[in-house]
Amino acid sequence: MVEFRQVVSALEARGRLKRVQADQFLSSLASEDGRMAVMDSSYPVSRVGNVVLSRELLAELLGTQGTGGLHLRLAHAVRNPLPLKEAERSATEEEVESDAGFLPVPEFHGRTYVTSGIIVASDGEHFNASYHRMMKLSDDKFAVRIVPRHLYKMLSQARERREPLKVAVVLGGPLEFLMASASSPEYGVFELEVANSLAGGELTFRRSPLFGLPYPAGSEILLEGTLDPMELASEGPFFDLLKTYDAVRAQPVLTVQRAHHRPGPLFHYIMPGGMEHQILMGLPREAKIREFVGNVVPSVRGVYLTPGGGTWLHAVVSIEKQRDGDAKNAMLAAFSAHPSLKHVVVVDPDVEVTDGRQVEWAIATRFRADKGLLIVPGAAGSTLDPSALSDGETTKMGIDATYPIREAEKYKRVDYQS
Repeated sequence: MVEFRQVVSALEARGRLKRVQADQFLSSLASEDGRMAVMDSSYPVSRVGNVVLSRELLAELLGTQGTGGLHLRLAHAVRNPLPLKEAERSATEEEVESDAGFLPVPEFHGRTYVTSGIIVASDGEHFNASYHRMMKLSDDKFAVRIVPRHLYKMLSQARERREPLKVAVVLGGPLEFLMASASSPEYGVFELEVANSLAGGELTFRRSPLFGLPYPAGSEILLEGTLDPMELASEGPFFDLLKTYDAVRAQPVLTVQRAHHRPGPLFHYIMPGGMEHQILMGLPREAKIREFVGNVVPSVRGVYLTPGGGTWLHAVVSIEKQRDGDAKNAMLAAFSAHPSLKHVVVVDPDVEVTDGRQVEWAIATRFRADKGLLIVPGAAGSTLDPSALSDGETTKMGIDATYPIREAEKYKRVDYQS
């Protein structure tokens, strides 16, 4: 298990941590995006962002071989969650606060947001952990954006019972928990157990003092409170993953009843639309795309959700074909694995999926629209896409940029070597 402060220490040891003053925190996050982690120690609670700098650094910190190894490890953990062991104590609970007023929440584009909150909740039988942005209304109240997935289902059940939903909010959990909470496994699979599988069974949990909800022991900050499905507040506008504004909506209000934290806690802040945001959101989808495509084609060589597509809407998939129809099967599998995916390009193994010039070259030399273009109209896509309808309906496109198997020599790329 890699605790959050261990990640920060590892970045500092590698010369990848920049310390700044409070008024430079957000601007430094933007200017150092993808290059340096940023820490602001101007308050008793230190703000830290840009912690997840790259897939390669993630793999190194988790002791995994490359991005492909990360994909396989994450997919395995989602399929094979490990039961948790309860810790005797947790440093998270050493200090107690009456509300969230101790948090130095940054103001971003006119709104004050907690962007790294992972909410743990239960329907009485199952547990769920997922990321939700939280717009601060006061020291003890936040408007929480909840999309129609697992927490939404639990909150709907609470609404039917006409009672609030008890929740715990984790800020600065272990690295494995940060990744697992973005993985969106099927309902009933607890992300904390997925994180334990990622950690090789080394992750331990504690039950939150107020509500008894499980959270990773040793997390930096823990908030406990209730989500009231009957109390709504306007949330937004919010500068989101695709660097566009998400709409203002009426969202349920979280009332914080108690907070706990480590001495000198680290407050994780995720820059909206930054590389950390993109990798945490996109990497689990890459893993799922690799798994789904691998079920329909002989060999998957690479999967990459591109930064230009917000690491969300655009994918490049490299496969080794046995039949020319494999590319279209790969497209359909990719769309099935990641429903928000809008465009996918399938290439041969000699094209590096992370190199935009090579991908464009493959489209230029190996793609014919009359044969290799797949159009899927009226498909459910991402509500974050401003070109989609309000419910996310869009048209998807797949591009077969692979060469015909029988004409391989004709399409061979020759690189000059001195």
